[in-house]
Order: sequence, then structure tokens, then C-alpha cells
Amino acid sequence: AAFYYEWRGHRVTVLAFPSGGPVRLGELQHVDVQGRRLFVSTVRGYSVPAFELDGVAYAMTGDVDSRELIQLAAGSRPSE
Repeated sequence: AAFYYEWRGHRVTVLAFPSGGPVRLGELQHVDVQGRRLFVSTVRGYSVPAFELDGVAYAMTGDVDSRELIQLAAGSRPSE
């Protein structure tokens, strides 16, 4: 699934997909931010932080500074 948000005047895209599929997050570089392990990649010049939660992987991208995007991903929580 893809979700599109406007954040501080920037468009941010969040992709959600089953963990353990063809994209293996554990093979990517990781950083720990605010108690959350984020897997970080760069695709076509865009930073793509991703994380896994309850069997779902979430990846974010957008025209946002990579440090801000990583902080945004670290603070993200899916609604229940």
C-alpha cells in the first residue's frame, strides 16, 4: 500500500508491505534512532528509511532532508 502525506510543505510517501518479502530490510545499513532500528538506503538520490513492525515493513521517502526524514520515520507509529 502507498500513502501520501504533506509534511512541512513537502510530499512524503510511505509504503507498507509484508516483512520478509523480496525486500530484505536486514541486509541494509541500519541506525538506531529514538529506540527504533531503521534500515536506510538511497534510491535515485532519495533517502529511504524503513522499519518493521508486527510483520509489516514501512518505507518512507520524499523531498525532505535525509536527517529529517530519518527522524520522522523514527517517530512514526501506525494507528491501531
